[in-house]
Amino acid sequence: MKFFFRAFIALLVIMAMSISFIGCGTKSDSGSTVTSQQQTTAEETKKEPVTLSYAMFASWIDWGGTKDLIEKYQQETGNTIEVQAIDDNQYSQVLMAKIASGDLWDVFAAYSGTAGTKYNAEKNCVDLSNEPWASRVADGALPFLTTNGKVYCAPTAGSNAIGMIYNKKVFEDLNLQVPQTLPEFEAVCDTLKSKGITPIYMALKDGWPVSQVLNGEWANLWGHSPELLDKLNANQIKWSEVPEFVSMLTRLDNYVKKGYFNKDMATATYEMSQKAIAEGTAAMSYMGDWVTTEILKKYPDAKIGMFADPTEKGDNYIAATGPFGIYISANGKNIDASKEFVGFMCSQDSLKYYYSKKPDMPVWKDIKVEELNPCAADVLQMVQDGKSRGHYGQLYVIPYAGDMESIMQELMLGVKTPEQTAKAWDDFMLKTGKQMQFPGF
Repeated sequence: MKFFFRAFIALLVIMAMSISFIGCGTKSDSGSTVTSQQQTTAEETKKEPVTLSYAMFASWIDWGGTKDLIEKYQQETGNTIEVQAIDDNQYSQVLMAKIASGDLWDVFAAYSGTAGTKYNAEKNCVDLSNEPWASRVADGALPFLTTNGKVYCAPTAGSNAIGMIYNKKVFEDLNLQVPQTLPEFEAVCDTLKSKGITPIYMALKDGWPVSQVLNGEWANLWGHSPELLDKLNANQIKWSEVPEFVSMLTRLDNYVKKGYFNKDMATATYEMSQKAIAEGTAAMSYMGDWVTTEILKKYPDAKIGMFADPTEKGDNYIAATGPFGIYISANGKNIDASKEFVGFMCSQDSLKYYYSKKPDMPVWKDIKVEELNPCAADVLQMVQDGKSRGHYGQLYVIPYAGDMESIMQELMLGVKTPEQTAKAWDDFMLKTGKQMQFPGF
């Protein structure tokens, strides 16, 4: 785990240093364009058109022009990509069920990180170590993509930061400073509330936004207790025995009672949260930096920033994800075509198009982004200073599931107390760990 931690920090530093943009259509070092390479592959593939099934989180189809890239691949090759965009709340559960049945799609998108354990990559996925694109992946990203030294995940998306997004204009108009400590944070919330502005927006109807609370808070939990991850993954400690976790639940419960959240949490959607933050009727939200791109498309004049979740003493860490990517099923009927499709998505042209639409922190040696999205730019210094920690969903052995959202929703809606919530969380993790036969569970 020490090696994994060092590698993760190396990845974040590599990403943080990627600040200049390589324009679309530029040539590779060899002098030949990647487009010509894609065309050559396309001509070869056109000889025998095939249909590939491709599953992903529903929200991912619009990330970085993914839909456009898939259409371009189909036009160039004659192959058909049958996209199965599954509701974000259900995707992980459906994926785990497919893995258990052995009936996987040809290719599927998922998180990197503990995939070797969660997905049993050595058995269920194709070794991609010798694919041409693999040598272009940033060294710091490799630990997230490999299992026992072999690459199973192709990083077709970048890394994201997760913390507290906020409307900068609202803060400026009220002369508010970014809070570092919990007392400062509550003082900011009190001021916002007194001015008729919702301090924190929460969209519970869509389910997954509530998970961003723990995603952001996890950075501080792990940052201050480096041994915590190993203990949780081995089930040597229960979540209810982690004081900071229980404290987080208590704080959320108190924030609800103090009126810091929007009153319509139960019916609020992700799109509604974007509108509220952009227009300034709400000031903050637990969320990832990916929301910036989505907000600015609809509200180009919005001034959106990000800061790390505050702590009691102000010694804060920002959460950062490992790269998202694509896996190929070892039982697929068209593995060669699947490799070509993944190669297309990992080509320089495709990646440059992706990052032009979604300027995240890249994880490639030859792909750089000139202008990160504003939220990522705000926390760049934290990444460079080593004040970042990984996304718990990519590090914790129990896979993300909608049940986790339901447990948190019940806390936010006053159905369960913090203590009952902690117990329900423990029970779910133990049940899932046993079902998946993880050591220690």
